[in-house]
Amino acid sequence: MKTCFSFSFFIIFALCIGLSAKQYGGAGLVVAQLFDPSTTTNTGETVVLGVLPGSNAETQGIRPGDVIVEIDKKVTRGEKFDVIVNSIRGEVGSDVKLKVKRTSTDTLIMFNITRAEYHKPAGN
Repeated sequence: MKTCFSFSFFIIFALCIGLSAKQYGGAGLVVAQLFDPSTTTNTGETVVLGVLPGSNAETQGIRPGDVIVEIDKKVTRGEKFDVIVNSIRGEVGSDVKLKVKRTSTDTLIMFNITRAEYHKPAGN
């Protein structure tokens, strides 16, 4: 069964993974969590909004529109956004395993991303 985004879903959070810190280990993703009024927690899918140029996520092939369904074998749907973000962050050089659903083909793809150091842009 092919799934698609419903217009009843709204983006409630968007965060470039780790930009709130001056430096951090991350995958190089900009993600958002969708609002899902059909669930008791209102927390829906985690969607990749963007991939930082030159990041390990870009090199591995993660694309905007991909839906992160698992982080290190833990399901993301229904999880709080800060837990998701902190699961993607980690020590520089450590790996994070992401299972994503590529919505254009409705396939599941596993990625093993080595966290790299990113810096908060000047002036932010």
